[in-house]
Order: sequence, then structure tokens, then C-alpha cells
Amino acid sequence: MTKIYRYCFNNGETAIIDFLYQQNITCEKNEIVTTFELSEAEIPFHSVYEYLLRHNIEPISIEVSFSRKEIEEAEWLSVRSTWRLGYPQPQHDMQYRNTTY
Repeated sequence: MTKIYRYCFNNGETAIIDFLYQQNITCEKNEIVTTFELSEAEIPFHSVYEYLLRHNIEPISIEVSFSRKEIEEAEWLSVRSTWRLGYPQPQHDMQYRNTTY
């Protein structure tokens, strides 16, 4: 199980954006905001997480990702949408079909 934190903040936070690029974290920018995801499995997770907290940047969502092995070995499995458009996606070779149908 790995938690994936999604962040979104104002493009005016240039010091934070510079810090993220120094940590080799890929950000997506538009005219107004910068977004990125940070996985607990990434090497700089703790330092980046702590840095963001010190600058009052908190995640807008936290996703929990399970490995195929964890899903196959689970005693119970519940699938739910994480958003109103959260239909199963084709990642991992459409394995959700074997599990749900």
C-alpha cells in the first residue's frame, strides 16, 4: 500500500516551485495554479512533505494505491469511485475486470 498525495497551489509560490524542481518532482502548471503528486515511495518524500507543511501547503487529496499482489491476497475487496467520474481505468492491463466481473 502506498499513499499518493496530490497538491495544488498558486503559481506565485515561486520558491516552492523551485524547491520541487530541485527535488526532481514534475509539476504541471497552468495560468493560475501548479499541481503535482507525491508518493510515499519516492526518495525525497519526507523532506518534501515536511517542507510543504512548513509553508502551509497541504494535500488536496490522498489516494491509496495497492499492488496487484495486495489486491489478489485481500480477504475483502471494495471498489468505489474517488470522484464522480472515477470509473475504472485501463491501467495495469485492465485487471479490474478479472477482480470485479
